Amino acid sequence: MRIPQELETWLYTEDEAGRIKRNYGKLRVSFGDSPGRFWATDGATYRWHNLPQDLQVFISSLLKDGKFKETPLLVLLGMGDDYIIRTDERWKWQLANYPSVAETLSDFAKTNGLHILLVSGVGIDRCIRVLPLMPFRT
Repeated sequence: MRIPQELETWLYTEDEAGRIKRNYGKLRVSFGDSPGRFWATDGATYRWHNLPQDLQVFISSLLKDGKFKETPLLVLLGMGDDYIIRTDERWKWQLANYPSVAETLSDFAKTNGLHILLVSGVGIDRCIRVLPLMPFRT
């Protein structure tokens, strides 16, 4: 698999002094199964391409004057148009191909209002942990 050109350009952008702008220590990238589909952040800036329509609309709703009014903290892309996004205020997901994960997320949203889910790992259907950090809103 080749890195999408849009991502490669963003990753290697240099400042006026010729230094790479990206903070590779905080780099997070999620790839989808569609050609060129990705989400990337280095903790300060973001780049995405070819996202599922519902996720693109949601991300656009978080922007005001080119800046996030609600910061995306985690974006996971799955099969088809499936995704999970966590902002600093809430979660949103579409998980038609991951019914057990969707059910788990919905159950937590209903019953554990003082907890959040941190989802990590290769597949979005693995490694679900519960951390008592902030209220869970959908």
